[in-house]
Amino acid sequence: TTTISLFKAPDQRVITVDNYCWNPWGITREAHEALAAHMLRYLVETGHVERVTMDKNEFFTTYSGPPPSLAFLDAMHDYEETKKDIVWARDAGTAVIAGHDYTDDFPGVIEVVNEFGGPRRLAGSLWVL
Repeated sequence: TTTISLFKAPDQRVITVDNYCWNPWGITREAHEALAAHMLRYLVETGHVERVTMDKNEFFTTYSGPPPSLAFLDAMHDYEETKKDIVWARDAGTAVIAGHDYTDDFPGVIEVVNEFGGPRRLAGSLWVL
């Protein structure tokens, strides 16, 4: 989120959506959310980032803003959930759809990304449709 914020136009807004149900460190949901709030505090306070605490499916049904310039998909890394994310981003008019975990460890991600034409760009496990 911080890196994306560094490269966006000043008038663009970043929305990060997370319900803090999983993290790679095994810390509690409360600690995970507190860490995110701490790391993003300046960007949130200056209006560059909006931190939304909710399930992505709820966000998908309630979002009514302008078409996103970028959707970076970093949720559940299986076929069904990644497909749901890509379909939402396409339907929302997103200009750039990207994500990560395009690796043999996540065959569902590879399968669905390939169904949508495959990665236009690939850098390690990071992909762009």
